[in-house]
Amino acid sequence: MPAPQQVKAPSPRLVKTMNFLTWIVYIGLLIKAGTYLFEYLMVIFVPGFNTEELSWHNINFPELYEFSFIHYSVVVFFMIIITGVKAYAVSEVTDLLKEKTLSAPFRPYVAGILMRICYALCAVGIIALLHNLHNNWLRAHNAGLKGWDDADWLYAAGLVYIIASVFKRGIVLQTENDLTV
Repeated sequence: MPAPQQVKAPSPRLVKTMNFLTWIVYIGLLIKAGTYLFEYLMVIFVPGFNTEELSWHNINFPELYEFSFIHYSVVVFFMIIITGVKAYAVSEVTDLLKEKTLSAPFRPYVAGILMRICYALCAVGIIALLHNLHNNWLRAHNAGLKGWDDADWLYAAGLVYIIASVFKRGIVLQTENDLTV
């Protein structure tokens, strides 16, 4: 039987690059969520605010706004929540990429981070599913928008859950091993 191959730890440069890129994504998502909120508040509090300027999201906000302010508010709420939860998941990834978590990965702290990422991705998928159900109703009334990829987020949440479960099992094995020494 061949000897098992050793797994190499990622290089510090790669980890720093991943951490940097993760921070860029995190900041970008926060800006996106803030932009949705700012534009929504502008529509509410600035009379005559031109909703045509909001179409840079590839969403026909003016048509939806004219159809129903309540449905417009629901769609913007979904967009803010989905983007905010994505930002939360990415912030957890930045915690995961810290040196102290990579030096000893099989700890309850790391498993907790992975579970929080899993829950956030699952929440994004469920909220996107609700948004898509609302959107299907809007399409039936000729005011529909582009949907979110709900199945992709649920699949990603499942993968992270499996990884977190493996980490939890590794923690149990490591604890048992430490107790027998």
